[in-house]
Amino acid sequence: MSGLILCREKTVTHPYYVAELGIHLYTGEELSYFICNNILLIDEDFIDERLFDFLEQLGETRLCERARRLKEQAGLYDVLYLLLQELRYYTTAELFAFRHRLEELSEASPGVRMKAKGDYLFECGQFYHAIRVYDQVMEGGGSEMADSEFVAKIWHNKGCCNARLEIFDEAMYCMEKAYQLTKDTMLLEKMFVISELGGEHIPHAADDVISPAMRRQFRTDLEDRKKMAMYSGKALEVATAMDKEPEEREEAFRTLLARWKEEYRRNQA
Repeated sequence: MSGLILCREKTVTHPYYVAELGIHLYTGEELSYFICNNILLIDEDFIDERLFDFLEQLGETRLCERARRLKEQAGLYDVLYLLLQELRYYTTAELFAFRHRLEELSEASPGVRMKAKGDYLFECGQFYHAIRVYDQVMEGGGSEMADSEFVAKIWHNKGCCNARLEIFDEAMYCMEKAYQLTKDTMLLEKMFVISELGGEHIPHAADDVISPAMRRQFRTDLEDRKKMAMYSGKALEVATAMDKEPEEREEAFRTLLARWKEEYRRNQA
């Protein structure tokens, strides 16, 4: 959870702990914020005795009883919507948007929802948790596993997670698996970067495709990113932008550059 929340409500003695993000929730406002902004992390286990005890500590006995009944009669998303309604942290318009998002998620397959959870953990920097979720998607054997593009994205994201953790041999293996499915040139560049940073050999099937011109361009791009990270102190932001899909990456870099220029101008004022 990021950002500043000004909490005015009652705090609890025993907070609700969210293991995936390593945070504690102390107020109804924080609970509402977490639910609304981290819906992809929430599964059926979220609505448990710990949550009911949390509500009791807040003095929300009636809400606790309603949530218990609704858990038995309906589903997870109905309980979450009830909590946001009754805790009154969000406006009607915001609740409407949240309901719409719940409807979209409920229509998605379990595999798609699980991958989205892994992607969210990846974006939050929770790389070990993300890898575990991606493994669960592949072990689940859902219908999505017949979609080579879907599977390739999982392998790619697993590779990025392992690279961030400096587990370069596993990162190279994941990128190779993704490349076997798509033959995407972007993955050749990822394997080149992993080889440069971690000393791993690029698999022959991929290395043979990399022309001398491509190799020179990959090296130039890598050196440029190193310089950008060194002089801006934004290494993590640069790496995050690089991990995006090709069609999103250019826009991400433009956004970063514009923000850094604005920050520079403010600092010079």
